Order: sequence, then C-alpha cells, then structure tokens
Amino acid sequence: MLKKFRRHLKNCPHRRKGRKYTKCGCPLWVDGMQDGKRIRHSLDTFNDEQAATKVLEIEAGDSTVKVLVSKAVQEYMEDCESRELSDRTIDGYGRVLDSLVLFCKARAISWIGGPRYSRDQEVSQGKRRIGFLEEDLH
Repeated sequence: MLKKFRRHLKNCPHRRKGRKYTKCGCPLWVDGMQDGKRIRHSLDTFNDEQAATKVLEIEAGDSTVKVLVSKAVQEYMEDCESRELSDRTIDGYGRVLDSLVLFCKARAISWIGGPRYSRDQEVSQGKRRIGFLEEDLH
C-alpha cells in the first residue's frame, strides 16, 4: 500500500510535526510497498490532488493502457449509445468530444492513457464506477 506524505524542507516551521502533517506547502512524496518492492520517491508536485492522482497511477502499474484519442472518443460514444442515453445528451457529448479531438490534433497529441477500464466487468461485478468512486448496484 502506498501513502503520500510531505517531506518537510529544512526551513518548514512544521518539520517537527513529522511527515503526517500535510497542511504546509512542502513537496509531496510517496512511500510504501508494491509488488514486494519498496517505493519511496518524490511525486514532483506540491499539489495534493496531483499527488493523489500520481499515487493512483503508480498503484495501477501495468494495468494502464494507451489508446488513440479518436478511438477513445469513438468507444465512449458507442458506450453512450449502448446505455441508451437520450439523443440530445449524445449530441452534446459528441460536440464536446469533437472539440477535444481538434484540440489534441492542434497540439500533436495522439494518445491518451489511464487505468484499464471495462464497463462490462464492473457491471458483472454489480458495481458502477463514477470517477474514482464505486457504488454497489444491488
């Protein structure tokens, strides 16, 4: 299990409170065991939300996947249709995602990555995923 902590700078007035004290602006680090290996290094951020995302990415490890932006958009739109969302909702998502594709093309971004996601697997397990949260469907 990995935990993030603040590695207090020498001049931090909260240094004596230890690494569990997180209400200062010192750099965030990660520490813990994963797959039998000790992990302890900087997360290269001072932002708590960015650090939490980086810890999740480290924990995901090999379960991350890279997908072409256009393919990810296509699969998402197909998923919306399979969930029988209203035409108006699907059209709205389509307009926003078309803008995303254009944005990525303008910046030469072809690939996106993230945790491997299988809606079918989650439905079969009786759970629905909303962001990083899960809820039981039963």
